Formats: sequence, structure tokens, C-alpha cells
Amino acid sequence: SDLKEILNDTQSNPYNQEKRYKQINATINNGELVIDNDRYHIGDNIVITSNRSNESFLGFISIITETKIIVRCVSGHRCSFTLIDLIENRINISIDEESKELNALIIQASDIINK
Repeated sequence: SDLKEILNDTQSNPYNQEKRYKQINATINNGELVIDNDRYHIGDNIVITSNRSNESFLGFISIITETKIIVRCVSGHRCSFTLIDLIENRINISIDEESKELNALIIQASDIINK
């Protein structure tokens, strides 16, 4: 399923929203997305998970506006979600740990090569 379709379906059925989703703390300040104590920035590799379908999408944050986050998925598609989608817990995001570890190894190898 398409992430946009999942979000629209959840938004059109308030009964499911109230019953299934608990609100979380999420804000956007100066181009930084803050969810609880986690901070996200443009370029971060993330996993987006729909709480309705449990589908996950991998990508990186390409744009953060005052109300919307745009992600370039590894499939090449662009998807977006709103701050409200996060606050109302329709979706979850997290740092893609595998990509984070791989990036650290690449940087470490680059440092060794450039010495």
C-alpha cells in the first residue's frame, strides 16, 4: 500500500484513530524534527512505519517545513507526512540503524585511507 493511502484512510475514520492511536510529543523547531527526546534532521536515514498496516518504508529526510516532512524513499518515490500524523501516532519514524552503522564504517574507512 501507498503511505499516502494509508494516512488518508486513517484520517477518514476517526473511530479508528481514537481507539488505536495515542498522541505523542512531536515538534518542529528551526528545521529540526523533535519526537520525545529524539532529534531528526535533513539527510537522516529513517524508517517510517504505519501503525495501521505495520508496513515500513526506508528513506531519508529531504525537507522539513513547519508542518510537513518530505522523505525520499529508497524505491525512488517521494512521500510526505505531517506533524499531525506523528502527534496523533498514525505513523512512527526511527533512525535506520543499519544505515547509521554503515555510514560510520564508511567514514572510518575514509579516515584510514586518507591518513
